[in-house]
Amino acid sequence: MKPPAVAFWAFHVAGVPITQGSMVAFPSRDGKRVVVKHDKHDALKAWRLAIGVAARAAGMRELPCPIAIEATFWLPRPSRPTHQYPVGDVDKLGRALLDALSHIAYLDDSQVVSLNVRKGYAETFPTGVDVTVQSLA
Repeated sequence: MKPPAVAFWAFHVAGVPITQGSMVAFPSRDGKRVVVKHDKHDALKAWRLAIGVAARAAGMRELPCPIAIEATFWLPRPSRPTHQYPVGDVDKLGRALLDALSHIAYLDDSQVVSLNVRKGYAETFPTGVDVTVQSLA
């Protein structure tokens, strides 16, 4: 029996990466319930959509096996940076990526068994994220 072929995709998503983290709660317009959504809801939705479009354009398909993901986020350098590294939590950048790839690269993000996420200033690279996805079965 032949071992299964390894699937591998690499793609770049242009744009300013958006973190997925904090939630905000506020009363609904009718005042009868509480609405909870991400603090950057509209920007996050557009960012995740851009990731999905780039992944599909790269030919990505949903796989039923363990997955390894590597991502390097390139963030804009502020005119007066206060640190030698970009602000924004690397885990929240990764969370947005994983949710965006759900039902595109895998059925559930529990299939991701290896995740390597880095961030840096976009000095010689365009802002966005470089992503590689590989099947491990």
